[in-house]
Amino acid sequence: MGVKVEIDPFLAEGAAVVKVEIEAASTGDCIMEVVRRYPAMEMMIFSRPGQLRDYMSILVNGKVVYPEPLSAPVRSGDVVYLLVLLAGG
Repeated sequence: MGVKVEIDPFLAEGAAVVKVEIEAASTGDCIMEVVRRYPAMEMMIFSRPGQLRDYMSILVNGKVVYPEPLSAPVRSGDVVYLLVLLAGG
């Protein structure tokens, strides 16, 4: 059993939430594997290498990982969520 990663439908271009299971030690490892599998998502997730876009939020087991969202440790059985924060009025 690895780490489950659930990807916001916005990043998956309107498809249902994409769920993948991977082996990883950190949230950054998880995201890099997602980008490896789905290269088109890289521009939507990162503003530059190693820098998440302002509208991205990462959660591990339902808890926001902040202020270092790419270095939070993960272990087998954890669920990592890549969410797009929406704003508007």
